[in-house]
Amino acid sequence: MKRTVWPMAALCLAVWMLLAQHLNAQSANREFGIRFNSLNGFDLVYKKEKSETKWRRYRLGASNFQYQRNDSINKNWQVNLELAVGCETRERIADRAVFYHGFEPRVGFSFYSNAYSKQTIISPGIGYVLGFLYDLSPRAWVGIEAIPAVYSTFTLEKYGESSTAFNNAGFSLNSLAIAIAYRF
Repeated sequence: MKRTVWPMAALCLAVWMLLAQHLNAQSANREFGIRFNSLNGFDLVYKKEKSETKWRRYRLGASNFQYQRNDSINKNWQVNLELAVGCETRERIADRAVFYHGFEPRVGFSFYSNAYSKQTIISPGIGYVLGFLYDLSPRAWVGIEAIPAVYSTFTLEKYGESSTAFNNAGFSLNSLAIAIAYRF
């Protein structure tokens, strides 16, 4: 487990830190928040204002972190990560309420391993963000959003000495997510 999870976690952290450092060098309105669409995972969301109605969004999602060890042979672990970068257009619909929408390309990674098999899944796709936010204060907001998406999935499974690869595609309606963010 340590051979695969820790390098992936370090890579994600390094990319996130470099991205934050690059974006922090530029002065503009920014938002950092957390987004929940289930009790199994969350997304970190960073948004940067490009103009009064245009925003760039960066989303790093993590879900289904599982690790189980019964003895030295029976170890199971699973991790799912998703990285998305997109744009959103905001339209004020009331004094403190905003509707936002826009495209968000994404790529997901999923890893699973147990004593007998390993599975790696890469899932690129493109979604369309639809959301509402409500300003709690000049520095904070709460909102709901959904990201319907079209995606494809590339899977590689290894069972001992044999391996299998297959592809598929699909459409996800993605359940509603609740988000809260801080402006700085």
